[in-house]
Amino acid sequence: MKHRLVPIIALALGVFATLVFVGVAAFNSTLDRIVIEQAERTSIAWAGYIGNRMNRIEDIAKGAPLSEEEQQFLNGVRGFGDIFRFKLFDTQGRIRLISDDLHTDLANNPTVGEDNWKALSVVETGEPYSELEDGRLKPDRPDVYAETYVPVWRNDRMVAVAEVYMDRTAETAALRADFLTFGWRATGLIILALSLPVGLAVWTALQLRRQNHVLNIERNRAREAEQTKGRFLAHMSHEFRTPLNSIQGLTQVLLRGDLGPLENPKHREYVQDIYDSGDHLLSLVNDVLDLSKIDFGKYDLTESEFNIGKCVNAALQVVKGWEASGPLVFEAHNLETGLFVRADRRAIYQSTLNLLSNAVKFTRPGGRIDLSVTLDEAGECVITVEDTGIGIAERDLARIFEPFAQRGNHDYVASHRGSGLGLTLVKSLVELHGGRVSLDSIPGTGTTVRIHLPKSRVVNPPATV
Repeated sequence: MKHRLVPIIALALGVFATLVFVGVAAFNSTLDRIVIEQAERTSIAWAGYIGNRMNRIEDIAKGAPLSEEEQQFLNGVRGFGDIFRFKLFDTQGRIRLISDDLHTDLANNPTVGEDNWKALSVVETGEPYSELEDGRLKPDRPDVYAETYVPVWRNDRMVAVAEVYMDRTAETAALRADFLTFGWRATGLIILALSLPVGLAVWTALQLRRQNHVLNIERNRAREAEQTKGRFLAHMSHEFRTPLNSIQGLTQVLLRGDLGPLENPKHREYVQDIYDSGDHLLSLVNDVLDLSKIDFGKYDLTESEFNIGKCVNAALQVVKGWEASGPLVFEAHNLETGLFVRADRRAIYQSTLNLLSNAVKFTRPGGRIDLSVTLDEAGECVITVEDTGIGIAERDLARIFEPFAQRGNHDYVASHRGSGLGLTLVKSLVELHGGRVSLDSIPGTGTTVRIHLPKSRVVNPPATV
């Protein structure tokens, strides 16, 4: 028996060591990916900004000299979001501009950089390309920086490729400090889960008579793990929401003048900015916590029978009351039909509100937003939100339901800010009901999003609504 256990124990130790190595590598890879994604988002925003602000960007990308005003503008945007250097390539992969010396004339002597293939790759795919670099051995570079090649668009047409150098030293250190403990714990759980068959084999070989005891121990561990996840979610909810609610309450007191008038207009503007930012962050925290509950299987649907028309109309009235929504036309259809469904009323209300909020965000003043509830031919209850907004580019449709997905470059964003998780949360909540979400969009024309609740959730409405 002892001789048989030696290779089993050796195998278990080998698997354990391998999983530790793989876990650490996976953590570092995830950390790098998060940092790179943050750099890409900032670089895309930066490229969109200069593309919209510089009327001659296409001519400059073709070799036109910079005016003094343009040189001053480019010197100013070099500090945008920790950007410390940038280059501009034409669509042939040739360097046309370097931020180190904007006076250098490359028009008559365009060069091909060593990373020419990266710029050409962006031209071909329309997608950014990023790398995380170690600058500790380079005296003119930060310890950690990102190089991002990003397309520069003008009127929905790519006119150049920008290579953006961004300092990521502080962000990398902060993320590593915040997630290192979590990463090790997650790695440990993976190791435990994957090593369990080996452990059970060893334990069974030693004492078959204790098999029931071992099973009881494992059941207790699983129960404790579920309780730990529940306590974690409750703790995170309290730790984030409580200070944010305090910030919101105190800023409201200041805005109302309960402690005295804010006589300086700038002071009032700053306090309003604090309130708006806090509201945005609170929305983000709430969305993240809801998604976490769904991922962990801790989001319990509280089902009841209710009038679906009245439910979605309540969300519509909230959106109509937003002062910042601007002069928009809201139309409701088939909300008085007395159709009842069995579902989680809060989840359906929140999903509808998220869709309406998104429609407001991307619809220009004077546009129209339609809300309707219908039964399709299959007997499914369909909630439809249709707008005449800016639409979604075809290249963005595949990722639109991913967390923090971007609609790409556009010259209009309404004043309402979202968490970037609205559509993701809608999809998750609807799928918990056994339903689905569909989306159609035409750039420059508008977007239509539909929530499909299965036929099994439709109930016969009572005689009186």
